[in-house]
Amino acid sequence: MDESNVTVQFKIEPHIIPATAIQKSGQSPDCSGGFGDFTNKGTIPVSQSFITIKVAVKVIKVLPDAGMQTLQKISKDIRREAYVWILLSHDNILPLEGVTEGFGPLPALVTLWMENGSLEDCLRREVGLSWERKLSMVREIAAGLQYCFIPGTLCRNDGSTI
Repeated sequence: MDESNVTVQFKIEPHIIPATAIQKSGQSPDCSGGFGDFTNKGTIPVSQSFITIKVAVKVIKVLPDAGMQTLQKISKDIRREAYVWILLSHDNILPLEGVTEGFGPLPALVTLWMENGSLEDCLRREVGLSWERKLSMVREIAAGLQYCFIPGTLCRNDGSTI
Protein backbone atom coordinates (compact mmCIF):
# COMPACT_ATOMS: atom_id res chain seq x y z
CA MET A 1 0.00 0.00 0.00
CA ASP A 2 1.40 3.40 -0.99
CA GLU A 3 1.12 5.47 2.20
CA SER A 4 1.04 8.75 0.28
CA ASN A 5 -2.37 7.82 -1.21
CA VAL A 6 -4.20 7.81 2.14
CA THR A 7 -5.76 11.19 2.86
CA VAL A 8 -8.51 12.21 5.23
CA GLN A 9 -10.83 15.08 4.38
CA PHE A 10 -11.95 16.64 7.66
CA LYS A 11 -15.34 18.36 8.08
CA ILE A 12 -13.68 20.97 10.28
CA GLU A 13 -9.98 21.34 9.54
CA PRO A 14 -8.01 20.53 12.73
CA HIS A 15 -4.80 22.31 13.68
CA ILE A 16 -2.06 20.60 11.66
CA ILE A 17 1.08 19.87 13.67
CA PRO A 18 4.05 19.03 11.44
CA ALA A 19 5.59 15.67 12.35
CA THR A 20 8.98 17.41 12.37
CA ALA A 21 7.75 19.60 15.26
CA ILE A 22 7.12 16.56 17.48
CA GLN A 23 10.17 15.37 19.38
CA LYS A 24 9.56 11.69 20.22
CA SER A 25 10.56 10.58 23.69
CA GLY A 26 11.37 7.05 22.51
CA GLN A 27 10.96 4.60 19.67
CA SER A 28 8.31 2.33 21.16
CA PRO A 29 4.74 3.19 22.15
CA ASP A 30 4.13 4.19 25.76
CA CYS A 31 0.79 2.39 26.01
CA SER A 32 -1.89 0.63 23.99
CA GLY A 33 -5.52 1.49 23.50
CA GLY A 34 -8.58 -0.68 23.21
CA PHE A 35 -9.25 0.06 19.55
CA GLY A 36 -5.96 -1.08 18.06
CA ASP A 37 -4.23 2.23 18.54
CA PHE A 38 -1.17 3.17 20.52
CA THR A 39 0.20 6.35 21.94
CA ASN A 40 3.65 7.82 21.58
CA LYS A 41 4.84 10.46 24.00
CA GLY A 42 6.65 13.48 22.65
CA THR A 43 7.03 17.22 23.01
CA ILE A 44 6.15 20.12 20.75
CA PRO A 45 7.33 23.73 20.92
CA VAL A 46 4.89 26.39 22.08
CA SER A 47 4.69 29.21 19.51
CA GLN A 48 8.00 31.02 19.08
CA SER A 49 9.20 30.37 22.64
CA PHE A 50 11.73 27.90 23.97
CA ILE A 51 8.98 26.19 25.97
CA THR A 52 7.78 22.72 25.00
CA ILE A 53 4.73 20.78 26.09
CA LYS A 54 4.38 17.01 26.44
CA VAL A 55 1.90 15.49 24.01
CA ALA A 56 0.40 12.11 23.25
CA VAL A 57 0.20 11.03 19.63
CA LYS A 58 -2.65 8.58 19.00
CA VAL A 59 -1.58 6.46 16.04
CA ILE A 60 -3.98 4.00 14.44
CA LYS A 61 -2.48 0.57 13.80
CA VAL A 62 -2.99 -0.58 10.24
CA LEU A 63 -2.08 -4.05 9.06
CA PRO A 64 0.48 -4.01 6.23
CA ASP A 65 -1.92 -5.84 3.91
CA ALA A 66 -4.91 -3.57 4.63
CA GLY A 67 -6.81 -2.81 1.46
CA MET A 68 -8.06 0.57 0.31
CA GLN A 69 -11.61 -0.21 1.53
CA THR A 70 -10.31 -0.86 5.06
CA LEU A 71 -8.21 2.31 5.00
CA GLN A 72 -11.19 4.35 3.79
CA LYS A 73 -13.32 3.02 6.67
CA ILE A 74 -10.60 3.83 9.20
CA SER A 75 -10.15 7.28 7.59
CA LYS A 76 -13.87 7.92 8.06
CA ASP A 77 -13.59 6.89 11.74
CA ILE A 78 -10.63 9.24 12.26
CA ARG A 79 -12.50 12.08 10.56
CA ARG A 80 -15.56 11.53 12.77
CA GLU A 81 -13.49 11.31 15.97
CA ALA A 82 -11.58 14.50 15.10
CA TYR A 83 -14.82 16.33 14.15
CA VAL A 84 -16.53 15.47 17.43
CA TRP A 85 -13.39 16.20 19.46
CA ILE A 86 -12.90 19.62 17.84
CA LEU A 87 -16.45 20.60 18.82
CA LEU A 88 -15.91 19.78 22.50
CA SER A 89 -14.81 22.51 24.87
CA HIS A 90 -15.10 21.71 28.57
CA ASP A 91 -12.75 21.81 31.56
CA ASN A 92 -13.23 18.07 32.17
CA ILE A 93 -12.67 16.92 28.58
CA LEU A 94 -9.16 16.61 27.18
CA PRO A 95 -8.94 18.88 24.11
CA LEU A 96 -7.62 17.81 20.72
CA GLU A 97 -4.43 19.78 20.09
CA GLY A 98 -4.28 18.84 16.43
CA VAL A 99 -3.47 16.23 13.83
CA THR A 100 -0.10 15.12 12.50
CA GLU A 101 1.18 12.83 9.77
CA GLY A 102 4.29 10.75 9.42
CA PHE A 103 3.55 8.26 12.22
CA GLY A 104 1.84 5.79 9.89
CA PRO A 105 -0.27 5.70 6.75
CA LEU A 106 -3.12 7.66 8.38
CA PRO A 107 -3.23 10.95 10.30
CA ALA A 108 -2.54 10.70 14.04
CA LEU A 109 -4.42 12.66 16.72
CA VAL A 110 -2.43 14.82 19.15
CA THR A 111 -3.47 15.71 22.72
CA LEU A 112 -1.71 16.90 25.84
CA TRP A 113 0.14 14.14 27.68
CA MET A 114 -1.59 13.12 30.92
CA GLU A 115 1.14 12.42 33.48
CA ASN A 116 -1.24 10.36 35.63
CA GLY A 117 -2.34 8.25 32.65
CA SER A 118 -5.91 7.15 32.14
CA LEU A 119 -8.53 7.21 34.89
CA GLU A 120 -8.13 3.46 35.18
CA ASP A 121 -4.34 3.80 35.61
CA CYS A 122 -4.81 6.50 38.23
CA LEU A 123 -7.31 4.46 40.25
CA ARG A 124 -5.07 1.37 40.16
CA ARG A 125 -2.07 3.36 41.33
CA GLU A 126 -3.83 5.53 43.92
CA VAL A 127 -5.52 2.80 45.97
CA GLY A 128 -5.71 4.99 49.06
CA LEU A 129 -7.73 7.86 47.59
CA SER A 130 -9.94 9.58 50.13
CA TRP A 131 -13.70 9.50 49.70
CA GLU A 132 -13.60 13.26 49.17
CA ARG A 133 -11.17 12.88 46.25
CA LYS A 134 -13.16 10.02 44.77
CA LEU A 135 -16.37 12.08 45.01
CA SER A 136 -14.60 15.03 43.40
CA MET A 137 -13.46 12.79 40.52
CA VAL A 138 -17.00 11.43 40.06
CA ARG A 139 -18.37 14.99 39.93
CA GLU A 140 -15.75 16.00 37.33
CA ILE A 141 -16.56 12.96 35.18
CA ALA A 142 -20.29 13.60 35.51
CA ALA A 143 -19.83 17.26 34.51
CA GLY A 144 -17.93 16.20 31.37
CA LEU A 145 -20.58 13.62 30.49
CA GLN A 146 -23.39 16.07 31.16
CA TYR A 147 -21.74 18.53 28.77
CA CYS A 148 -21.58 15.85 26.06
CA PHE A 149 -25.33 15.36 26.26
CA ILE A 150 -26.36 19.00 26.09
CA PRO A 151 -28.39 19.27 22.85
CA GLY A 152 -26.14 20.59 20.11
CA THR A 153 -22.95 19.13 21.59
CA LEU A 154 -22.79 15.37 20.99
CA CYS A 155 -26.52 14.90 21.40
CA ARG A 156 -28.88 16.47 18.88
CA ASN A 157 -32.24 17.93 19.88
CA ASP A 158 -33.97 14.72 18.71
CA GLY A 159 -31.81 12.60 21.05
CA SER A 160 -29.59 11.12 18.32
CA THR A 161 -25.85 11.67 18.41
CA ILE A 162 -23.58 13.49 16.00
